[in-house]
Amino acid sequence: MADSILIQDILAKKAAGVERMRMRQLRVQERLADRIDQHPEAIVDALSRVRQYLEQPNCTCRAIYEEWLMVLTTKSAGYIANIMRDTSADTDQLRACSPFVLD
Repeated sequence: MADSILIQDILAKKAAGVERMRMRQLRVQERLADRIDQHPEAIVDALSRVRQYLEQPNCTCRAIYEEWLMVLTTKSAGYIANIMRDTSADTDQLRACSPFVLD
């Protein structure tokens, strides 16, 4: 019985940690979206980063950066900021490999 309670406690702490990490990621992504809205020129820097990543022969996220390349060269700043604010599974990988940085 004590082992079961211990395991439940460990799982609860792990779940809480994952939730804290997820909430932190959402806050960072919201800050990035705000930065894109306020400073659309950040897109130029992100595009430069994407091109650098794609030049690397062993780029492990090539498909995602190719998608970023398409988005950054064809979509508006508002559209890009909305990607960063989106919480759907459709944009999880894009947000996870975001070429934007906070200064």
